Amino acid sequence: MYKLIHGVSVEMGKTIAVCDTMEQVNKRMFNFLKERNIESYYQRQWTEEDGTTVVDYGSWAKFFYIVPVNDKTVAETLRDGGDA
Repeated sequence: MYKLIHGVSVEMGKTIAVCDTMEQVNKRMFNFLKERNIESYYQRQWTEEDGTTVVDYGSWAKFFYIVPVNDKTVAETLRDGGDA
């Protein structure tokens, strides 16, 4: 399971989706950009030490963050009133 975040950092970003597969994550990223009429001319990505994948889609300031989570983490976050 993966949490897809968009913003300047994981901590300051907004969760856009919780997906079961990377295929779903990629579709959500594509749709997010399309809905906002943002054209991405390239993408590059790297994985941080904590397992978070950072996706640079050409914005000068914002990125997508793909954070692997387990069901327990998502359930605890939702229970505490946060967004998964």
